[in-house]
Amino acid sequence: MNIIDEYFMYIASVLNLSENTQKSYHEDISDFLDFTSKNYGIEQENFSECIAKIDTFLIRRYIGEKNRESKKKTTINRRLSALSSMFDYFLKNDYIELNPFITVSRQKVEKRLPKFLYYNQVSEFLESIEPVDYESLRNRTLFELIYASGLRISEACFLKESDIDFSGKTLKILGKGSKERMIPVGDIALGFLRKFIEDTKQKYPGCLYVFVNPSGEALSDRTVRRIISDCFEKLSFQKKVSPHILRHSFATHLLENGADIRQVQELLGHASLSTTQIYTHVTQERLKMIYNKAHPRA
Repeated sequence: MNIIDEYFMYIASVLNLSENTQKSYHEDISDFLDFTSKNYGIEQENFSECIAKIDTFLIRRYIGEKNRESKKKTTINRRLSALSSMFDYFLKNDYIELNPFITVSRQKVEKRLPKFLYYNQVSEFLESIEPVDYESLRNRTLFELIYASGLRISEACFLKESDIDFSGKTLKILGKGSKERMIPVGDIALGFLRKFIEDTKQKYPGCLYVFVNPSGEALSDRTVRRIISDCFEKLSFQKKVSPHILRHSFATHLLENGADIRQVQELLGHASLSTTQIYTHVTQERLKMIYNKAHPRA
């Protein structure tokens, strides 16, 4: 087994990363291997013998090629992070003496504020999904839940009935990095969940997940993205939809109504407070807009 396959086994069995994260690592590392194979003859099979050739000069040339291909800076940074994580593993296992990715600067990226909905827009969106049949009830329940608890789409897709405490009004969520958190869920979302789970048991007896496709398997991220886009197209307001727009709205509305940022960080399952702080910029920008519109001498 070559050392790259060894690393892939490590992130799957030891780190227990999600399938989506593992897929992303595979794609990012494969892209780098395509570059090293084409330009330096360094391939997965001979990687351990040639690893010393991978230095800062080679990495900067790789970055230059990605820039010429007009790759997004966020994409380049993600690939560098994936590669740096792999080389950290090599360092800890004494395959190398230094991680060359540590000294390479990341691409400067302008922070874009997450898009969110005002509460009346959230209400319009949710109430536009009238639960007249199984599929529409599934969609309404799913989006009520995401907004009620700030779930990532993947977290909602892999929710199990055993993760729901109806009496305690909480959800047990397995988030990024297999980190578990308990989060509250509101009465409205719980009401839809009760009804939907009853219908699912009749339609798909024995299914593992709460939200399933016609085959009785967990909904995919792609399916949820398509559903939310289709639903938004029917609304009166025009907005380019992010798949996580309900999660962004959840965080923004909590902060606007006085929630502590560290509590919001815990609810969202963010490892770093800096990730959550971007929502404070959203609320500040909204306050400025309200001020400029309302104050007579603004």
